[in-house]
Amino acid sequence: MSGRANAAMAALLACATLVTGAIAEESAYRKSLTERSMKEGFGRDEVKTLSVVAVSDRGKTAERLRGEASSGALGKLLALSFDKPSQDGKKTVSFVAEEGYLQVYADGSRFRLRGDLGKVKPVEADGGKERIEIGRLEKIARDYVQGPLKEFIGLQDGESLTFLGSRYFRQGGGSVTGDKGKEYLVANIAILGREIDGVPVVGSGSKIAVWVTPEAEVVGVDADWPQYKRAEEHQPLLSAEELRRRIAAASVPIDDTEKVKVVRFECGYVDLGATRRKAEAPVQPGCAISYRGVEGDAMEGAFARQDFVPAAQRVYPDERWPLANFIARNGEPKPGLSYAVPRTEVPPSDPSPDKRDVPPSKN
Repeated sequence: MSGRANAAMAALLACATLVTGAIAEESAYRKSLTERSMKEGFGRDEVKTLSVVAVSDRGKTAERLRGEASSGALGKLLALSFDKPSQDGKKTVSFVAEEGYLQVYADGSRFRLRGDLGKVKPVEADGGKERIEIGRLEKIARDYVQGPLKEFIGLQDGESLTFLGSRYFRQGGGSVTGDKGKEYLVANIAILGREIDGVPVVGSGSKIAVWVTPEAEVVGVDADWPQYKRAEEHQPLLSAEELRRRIAAASVPIDDTEKVKVVRFECGYVDLGATRRKAEAPVQPGCAISYRGVEGDAMEGAFARQDFVPAAQRVYPDERWPLANFIARNGEPKPGLSYAVPRTEVPPSDPSPDKRDVPPSKN
C-alpha cells in the first residue's frame, strides 16, 4: 500500500473513532473581548502600526525542535528522535518517529509537535469531571510555554500571554453504525494568545495549543508565533458607529437573528496565520466575527464561519485578505458582494469538530 493510501486509511480510522474540539470552555478573558467589542467596537482611537519581522527559518526551527525533543527538554512524552524528513514540501517539512511526529510550516514560525496519543491512558467521560480544572490547565500551559518552550515563544516588551480557554480531544462516543458507546477524554487542550500594548491579536496567528493528558503531562503543542515590529506612527481607527456601518455593508452579521447567532466578536491586530502573512506587510487592525446558524432551512444544514473586517480609517492592500484589498482599492464595501477569506488553515484556537489529528505519512 502506498504512503498516500496509508495516510488515507489512517484518516478513515480516525474519523470512525475520534472526535476533537466538540466541547469547549472559554476563559473569562475571551468572553470579555466579545462583550467589549459589542459595546465599544475597537475601543481605541488609534493603534501603532505593526508588521511581521522575517527572522524565522523553517529548517533552523525544525533543527532546534528536533534537538530539544531528543534531549527530553520538552517533556517525557515528547522525548522523540527524528531522522531525515519524511516530507519536505514548499510550505511544510515533516518528521515522523515511532512515537510521534513534527511538522514545521511556512517560514518556521508555525509548528506542530505531537507525542503518541495512543499511549495516553484515557479517562471515561463523567459529566465534565474528567477534565482538568480550567484554572489548573491554564497554569500548566503557561508554565510549559514560559519554561521548556520559551526558546520558541518569544515575548517582547509590551507583549503578554493571554489564556483563551480550552478544547478537549476525545475518543469513542459512537461508531460508524450509529451505536452509542462510552466516550473517553484523551487530552485537555489549553489555548493561549497574545496581546501587544493591550491589543489582542485575532485570527490564526499568535496562538498556542498545549495538549495535556488526564495525568497532567504535556503530549503535544501547536504554535503559530511570529515576531512583530512596532513602528512609531499610529493608525487612526473607525469609531464604533463607523465600524458597525462597515461591517453591515460587508454583509457580516453583528447581532443575533432568528437564523444566525454571533458567537464571538473580537477586535485587535488581524494575523491570518503563517501561510497567509507576508514579511514586512502591515498587520492591520480589524475585527474577527464568528457566527453560526442555519442556512436557508433546516434541511440545508447548519453552518459556521468567521469573517474579518478592517477597523482602520486607512486600509492597506492585502491579497490574502479580500475585504481589506477591496476597501484599499475601491473604498467602502458594497452589500451583496462576497469578501470571504479563503479557508486554508484551521487556527489552533478553534479546532473544528470534524478535524482529526492524523500524523503525516512516513512515505
